[in-house]
Amino acid sequence: MRVSFFFLLALCLFACDSRNFEVSEKLSKEEAKFYKSAIIRYVAPMPKKATTEDKFVATYNEWYENQMDKHRLELYYFDELSNRHYFSITRNAPSLYKKRVATSGYFTLNEKDEIIDYEEVYRTWRLVPEELQKKNKILFGKLIKGEDLSPFYTKNNEEEYIEFPDDFVAYDKENRKWEMRAIMNKEVERNAATILRP
Repeated sequence: MRVSFFFLLALCLFACDSRNFEVSEKLSKEEAKFYKSAIIRYVAPMPKKATTEDKFVATYNEWYENQMDKHRLELYYFDELSNRHYFSITRNAPSLYKKRVATSGYFTLNEKDEIIDYEEVYRTWRLVPEELQKKNKILFGKLIKGEDLSPFYTKNNEEEYIEFPDDFVAYDKENRKWEMRAIMNKEVERNAATILRP
């Protein structure tokens, strides 16, 4: 009986902790704003005339300041062993109904609080807020534990969880953006470019 009790207690504590990734529970308002500003130029849509190379110039400061208001840092977890800051940030998605999309990944900082490693691990489908919140917590919990997320890819799951990556689109860590896979032909490239357009 004692073994069962402690097993259930440990299971309960783990379950409770696994749900406790809300930014309001993990970060101060100042910290949340700082981390969101650190990644906003990666996760937010670029201005029309901007490029990957020049999107950090001061010319676009106002654009990204406005994007700060349109994005919500929802989930956060800091892993002390790897020094990785795991995040999940959401924004409204174009739709006939009110839907949001989540982008989740991680980054590491140097002593000057500059990003030295950054990766977006998954982007969800456009979902109504309640459904997104529920599904994204499941995905985020698995992300920080290093679990395989491929069972939640569209081709492997009847429900809508992860839109990207898929067979045609993957995250390019070097250039820090979602890219079409090299194996695609020109026709698929045109279709994927349309899908990726915010």
